[in-house]
Amino acid sequence: FMFKSFSIVKILVATLVLYSLTQISAQTVEDALRLSQPPIYSNARAMGIGNAYSVIGNDYSGILFNPATLGLTEGTEFTGSINYDFYNNNSTFFNTQTPFTNSTTTFSQFGIVVQLNADTVNAFAIALGYTHTADFNRARQFDGYNPSNNTMIEDLSSNNHEVSRALHVSYPVTDPNSNEYLRDETIFNGKLQQSGFDLESGGLNAWSLGTSYEFAPNIFLGGSVNYTVGSYLGDSEYIETDINNNYNFQTDLNDPSSVGFTSMTKRETREWAINGYDFRLGVLYKLWNFVGIAVSFKTPTHYSIVENYTYSAESKFAKGYSKQYELEVIEKKYQISTPFEFTTGAMVNLWIVTATMQATYTDYSQMQYEGGLDYTYQATVNKYIKSNLDPLLRLNGGAEFRLPLTGLSARAGAMLAITPSHIDQKRETGVVDFSYDKKYLSAGIGFRSGYDLEFDIGYTFGWWTVINENYGTAQSTVNNDIQSHNVIFTTSFRL
Repeated sequence: FMFKSFSIVKILVATLVLYSLTQISAQTVEDALRLSQPPIYSNARAMGIGNAYSVIGNDYSGILFNPATLGLTEGTEFTGSINYDFYNNNSTFFNTQTPFTNSTTTFSQFGIVVQLNADTVNAFAIALGYTHTADFNRARQFDGYNPSNNTMIEDLSSNNHEVSRALHVSYPVTDPNSNEYLRDETIFNGKLQQSGFDLESGGLNAWSLGTSYEFAPNIFLGGSVNYTVGSYLGDSEYIETDINNNYNFQTDLNDPSSVGFTSMTKRETREWAINGYDFRLGVLYKLWNFVGIAVSFKTPTHYSIVENYTYSAESKFAKGYSKQYELEVIEKKYQISTPFEFTTGAMVNLWIVTATMQATYTDYSQMQYEGGLDYTYQATVNKYIKSNLDPLLRLNGGAEFRLPLTGLSARAGAMLAITPSHIDQKRETGVVDFSYDKKYLSAGIGFRSGYDLEFDIGYTFGWWTVINENYGTAQSTVNNDIQSHNVIFTTSFRL
């Protein structure tokens, strides 16, 4: 593959900026990435072996990994899963650490696979069901004193934003001769306590129909169509406070009451209603139960989004004086297209041990906004995506150990998302920094009672680092050390 050269800084700016207040209600690269990230769970067995499931999947979950594996299902099988997700974010802001947690429990999967012809020469299976494919459960909180000469107030004022003007923390400057407006100015020069809170919730749910056909001995071809519905709610609050009484004088030269600034607070919410569709195709070669090779392909998911956006802000001064700014609810409708995905996988089965691995290639420069936004802004964001985002390689691997004559099995696995920047970085420095990549370790156990019933439990621990900007570019950044814990329980019943 040919990778475009870029730096870690470009990646962080492109993918990790939350929302810029100089473009209120602007759609960002982060929004497109939110919908493009793959899930880490589907059922307990898959998660236990690091989601390396594109070759050995023999149940309903194969419909989203590699639909060709549906042909390996035995008879008619019903599958259901429940997932618990715990998210811990330890934020560091100007050397002050603030932990914050969030958790969700979801009914994550229900599906049925029917083997219509169990003949080993031309097995044919069809599957139908539901999977909770993405969890937007995220949280962060930060609080620290910014001694630098920058604040959100200054950032708004430098962009001549009506918010700072309405809050009387900046003031217009006019030409003394023509009285023509020139710019906004502010007396603020850093030295404020800055704190914030972000809470995200929601997720995506895929309704899928798939089939697999053994068109030649041990060679399976499969396909699925997936219709996705979901929701997202982002609730963000940001506060700047004058804890040292540095601005105990008039902040707006035209307003004598704007004396003794105490705080400025802004809050914004973004609520999405989401629907989309995609297709998956896969091929599986299985030599008895000894080795297997698979290739699968996922088309872009085309999402339609209806967004309701709210924004409000308030400034407070001495003697109870305050000013408010509030937008009416803004509704926008637009479309986002995610990238193609290509996955290759292999497995080997040695009596009581099965080892498997897979690699998925995704070119994130193929993400794009497809319509519904101002044309100029949409073109700007899409050009930025093309220029700054590059391919990503995701690796999954795991193994399953089966204890003979007991129906018991134990599993372990790992997952890693690698960015192409590591190639350039290693070439230049000789050192690879995986801090910003998502890394997961997984484990699980299973129990099969005869032919009919199976219980599985899987656990995944993940960790990575994210840098968020509160406003501007690299003026007020929060370093987030994130840990996630997922526990999933799956039961399967066969007829």
